[in-house]
Amino acid sequence: MTRRIPRRLLPHRGALIVAPLGGVSASGRRFGPPITVDRSLVIDGVALRGTQYGREAEVTGAVYCERSAFVSIPAPDSKVTLWPGTVDEREAVVHRVERYYHPRIADLLVVLLR
Repeated sequence: MTRRIPRRLLPHRGALIVAPLGGVSASGRRFGPPITVDRSLVIDGVALRGTQYGREAEVTGAVYCERSAFVSIPAPDSKVTLWPGTVDEREAVVHRVERYYHPRIADLLVVLLR
């Protein structure tokens, strides 16, 4: 039997919406229905990235949440909305997902954004 991760470690409520990647076709990427993550810890930032057309802002960061928030682990290139409904709302893309297993408490997912 596993316990949930303590609330003080995942303080943000409803701060993350994930639209899992459903597939890629000639018409572009398809996304599944969005999933609102109830409990998470969001550490985000904005960095400047140079492109051939100038500089643009790029969202970076990491999100920590319980594995039980998802039916299946979100694939890289899934779309993420941080801080929905606030003035700080941002969109990012999943770069990498790491899973940490603990025998007595719930599994932890670390979702790295770009």
